[in-house]
Amino acid sequence: SLGERVYFSLDRDTYSSEQLSRSMDYFLRILDDTSARRLDQRIARECRSYRPRRGDGHFTAYFEPVLRAKLQPDERYRYPVYAKPDDLTLVELGRFFPGDARTLNGIVRQGELFPYLTREEIDGRGLLRGRGLELAWVDDPVELFFLHIQGSGRLDLIDGGEMRVNFAGSNGLPYTSIARHMIDNRVVDSGSNAAIRHFLTHNPEQRDQILFRNRRYIFFRSVELDPKDGPVGSLGQPLVAGRSLATDQRYVPPGALMYIKTRRPVLDSAGNLAGWEKIGRFAFSHDTGAAIKGPGRGDIFWGAGERAGSTAGYVNERGDMIILVCGVEPLPGGRPA
Repeated sequence: SLGERVYFSLDRDTYSSEQLSRSMDYFLRILDDTSARRLDQRIARECRSYRPRRGDGHFTAYFEPVLRAKLQPDERYRYPVYAKPDDLTLVELGRFFPGDARTLNGIVRQGELFPYLTREEIDGRGLLRGRGLELAWVDDPVELFFLHIQGSGRLDLIDGGEMRVNFAGSNGLPYTSIARHMIDNRVVDSGSNAAIRHFLTHNPEQRDQILFRNRRYIFFRSVELDPKDGPVGSLGQPLVAGRSLATDQRYVPPGALMYIKTRRPVLDSAGNLAGWEKIGRFAFSHDTGAAIKGPGRGDIFWGAGERAGSTAGYVNERGDMIILVCGVEPLPGGRPA
């Protein structure tokens, strides 16, 4: 559900959130009632299509990592997964400046809002220690960093059982790509997750200096989910591997139906890149991400675990993103006053 009625512009057309919900229902009826050979014809006839950026989409992929963890720290498991602190303050600028959708996160000191703690202050100087915010502890700071990048994950508890953790908030500071920094400074030749992990794991003396360049920090919450379900996206619904995308919702309405065309990597049994194959499929805007900015930008959720992570790490491809609106007409005259 898209919640309260809001309005979205696609090219020169405007739709309400209620219309987009009806469009999704209409599309599902088309799938139920139509044979495979007639499906393209019906969609072309009964759905309007919009391209946020014609023929110039850019796709990456993300996944749900699985980390070994403990509920109590020890000498090895000493890197905390933090819950959101109570003093993290959210400011919605639209409350002061109507139409401004931006938000700020910070901390209030003596009646003024200041930026919240950085990654270096939290992980390097331990300024959140002793506040009871630790959900669990992991043994690998590099894998913990990638958990932050993905925004959700599964903690395989040595104490027994599994904990699913999901994005609960950030410190509000801008995201900085360490991959870009490492490539620009010729630390690595490739910005793939595998290359970055390998360097940081084998060069611990440089690890923290590089990780702390990304001042953005993610806080988590424990969520109860069916083991078969994917992590929860920004709409509060479990993500579906290969079908759920994180998009920039300035250009793609939340929950929107899309058709995407791009390439996917094919891995061999050892997890190495063996080739590429073209894909074209229906997908849905189920999520957002701090690094997912611009029209035509899509981050495909690839699934959970090491294999999904290896595959997702290779995805950095051009393609096409088409938004479909089925069975409803644009609002006459645009958005109501």
